[in-house]
Amino acid sequence: MNKLNKDLEEIIKIQERTIAAEKIVSNRLFKKWFDQEQIIIDWRYSYWKLEGKFDKEVEYIRFLNHYINQKEIKKGKNGKKKK
Repeated sequence: MNKLNKDLEEIIKIQERTIAAEKIVSNRLFKKWFDQEQIIIDWRYSYWKLEGKFDKEVEYIRFLNHYINQKEIKKGKNGKKKK
């Protein structure tokens, strides 16, 4: 009976060490996964912000192009009238 108790205590100690090691490993894996998830979220947000800035700049370029074209049209009309 005494040997059986010692064996059971040894098994329990081994299981406790195994559980502690599994917790450490699972926490590390979770932290890596969570960090990667956060990086992905950060990249998506950055991409979304850059996409918005790009859209604004494209709109600004279109406006400037339209403005320049209107100036050239006015110059063309004014030039024809003077001749």
